[in-house]
Amino acid sequence: MVIVLLILPTSSWAQQSGEVERVQVLGSLTNDSRIAAPTSTPLSATQPTSVFNSSYIQANVPPQSDYAQIVALAPSVLAIEQNGPGNAFSGDVSIRGFQDGQYNVTLDGIPFGDSNNYTHHTSAYFMNRDLGQVSVDRGPGTASTIGDATFGGTIGLQSKAPAEHAALTPYAAGGSFNTTLFGGELDTGTLPGGGSAVFDGEHTSSDGALTFAGAARTNVFGKYVSPLGAYTTLTVVGMYNTIDQNFARGASRAQIALYGPSYGFSNDPRLQNYYKYNANHAHSDFNYVGLQSSLSSVWSIEDKVYTYGYNLKGTRGIDVSNTTSPGTTYSKDGVPGTAQNNQYRAFGDTLQIKRLFAYGDAKVGVWVEHQANAYSQANIDLARGNLLSPNSFKAFTYLDHEDLLTLQPYLELDLHPFPGLTITPGLKYDIFQRSLNAQVNTGGQGPLNYTRTYSAPLPAVTVHYMIDPHWSAYAQYAQGFLAPSLNYVQVPDPTASTVSPQKTSNYQLGSSWQTALLTMSADIYYIDFSNMIASRNVGVNTIYFNQGAVDYYGVEADATLAVGHGFSLYANGSGNSAKNRATHQPVANAPEATAAGGILYSGHGISASLLDRWVGSRYGDTGLKQGLDPFNQLDAAVSYTVHQHGHPWVVRLQFNNLLDSRKIDQFDLYAGPKQTPIYYTQAGRSVFASVEFPL
Repeated sequence: MVIVLLILPTSSWAQQSGEVERVQVLGSLTNDSRIAAPTSTPLSATQPTSVFNSSYIQANVPPQSDYAQIVALAPSVLAIEQNGPGNAFSGDVSIRGFQDGQYNVTLDGIPFGDSNNYTHHTSAYFMNRDLGQVSVDRGPGTASTIGDATFGGTIGLQSKAPAEHAALTPYAAGGSFNTTLFGGELDTGTLPGGGSAVFDGEHTSSDGALTFAGAARTNVFGKYVSPLGAYTTLTVVGMYNTIDQNFARGASRAQIALYGPSYGFSNDPRLQNYYKYNANHAHSDFNYVGLQSSLSSVWSIEDKVYTYGYNLKGTRGIDVSNTTSPGTTYSKDGVPGTAQNNQYRAFGDTLQIKRLFAYGDAKVGVWVEHQANAYSQANIDLARGNLLSPNSFKAFTYLDHEDLLTLQPYLELDLHPFPGLTITPGLKYDIFQRSLNAQVNTGGQGPLNYTRTYSAPLPAVTVHYMIDPHWSAYAQYAQGFLAPSLNYVQVPDPTASTVSPQKTSNYQLGSSWQTALLTMSADIYYIDFSNMIASRNVGVNTIYFNQGAVDYYGVEADATLAVGHGFSLYANGSGNSAKNRATHQPVANAPEATAAGGILYSGHGISASLLDRWVGSRYGDTGLKQGLDPFNQLDAAVSYTVHQHGHPWVVRLQFNNLLDSRKIDQFDLYAGPKQTPIYYTQAGRSVFASVEFPL
């Protein structure tokens, strides 16, 4: 079971444009009791939603963490930090059994990801302090919900807003695994002309929870918001991130039994899993300029022009399970490995125009993005300064350039036939064009020059009804679509491929209740997935295959109860099924259930939480292979705030995995010629302390 502390929101009602909306205000039972809820579902939500605000994130999640640890508490979510908080790209984040690449991640509504397979690098972008809110939308959204994989849901990151008052806030943190973090935040307050800005810079380093799996990360973030006249707002956001890490791929059961659950790398340069041979350097950035304007009393427009990029260079051993090296073209004592280079740059625009009518509004918009990706992989001798093996063009297993063009125009209506009822029909047209120019195609094939376009109309309709001021309900239907990943083009003759785009039909019903003492939400869902493409990692390659039709269905619920004197109780749970329609076998990495629960306290300058989350059994591979037992993790946090010279100075302690559970919690890949299964275990018990003191 899971344990979490939280405070309940109070509310007021506002009438805007003929639509009644819920205005949520964090409140408390007593004047000295105030703490952010771990998750909340707004009464205005039209699909199952869990919202984490900045108070919860900073109080309960170690500052070096990425968004994976933030969303881990939400119903139906599986998130694993195999090397400790923020110390590696998270190995597994799924929603309702949908894997990374089958759901969206956005920043301020802008989708981003890797064009190869639509996946995300969790620690390559935003730090916790950059974020004002994180939401998990476990549904396809409406027609205006943009992204490559809307059917699987959306993890929505919302950038932090500048503070009202000027302040300089140095901060520092440290703790287990020799983790340190130093940084500072500058809030300008209101500037001449009415604008304001926030800037944050920080550096963190850690030895990692796994042996010799260290990581270091530097992140710089800035946001400027300014009025341009009476009816227009300008927003400018920029982020730059670098990370160096020895990225461990886990261990075999034999290695875990011999060296313990924290085994990651060796320090023996004769072996492929020598830590210096398995190193990544990556830098990334995300930037946009946004304009929001009321053109008249009925017309408004919002536009965001953006770019983001990612550049990874790394090396790794071919077989992380080996204890001896089979040699290279240079020598029987050579250490075989691969060198990878992945660079992509995206440019895009999101535009929406809105028109108000007497009984609702109409939205028309478009998302367009072009992403260019250059990537390569070559066989090398790790013991000889990463020389190509052999020292010729034949060493490359692939050497490609890819372009992906995405276009999603949409039309959507919000209709209010009578007070409290909103009907939202819409249509989006989804177009993908993938072009590949390969000097060496995957597996040493090639060259290849190929372009293919996929498209589909995607209707959606949502009905939302405010039953009374404390109770809402919704029903939703939407179609989803995802073009095949790059790997289906990287074949000798892609014109012979019969792989079709992945298509879904999503259905769900839900309800939300909020009062000053109790909040609750619940939903049921069914997703008809007509053509699912699955994958497994074998050595240094990812193998994709068509799994056929899959049925996803389940039930989700959460509740918060204020019990008085600053204490609140929280619980959530889900029962989930994701099974192949023909074999009735579960898909990989789809837990059969999740649960969370806990207690929170806030008062007298102290906030505290005790939280436990539980993930049910699942299989790490298809065909009932690599069965994984349920696991849980008990976390705790306590913060103390004291006001010095009018500024809140804060000291925090955050405890992860208090019970030191060390179960195998993830299957990673099959390694070497024997295809030895490789696993991750839970990171061990850890504690982190942090302090911030605004000046």
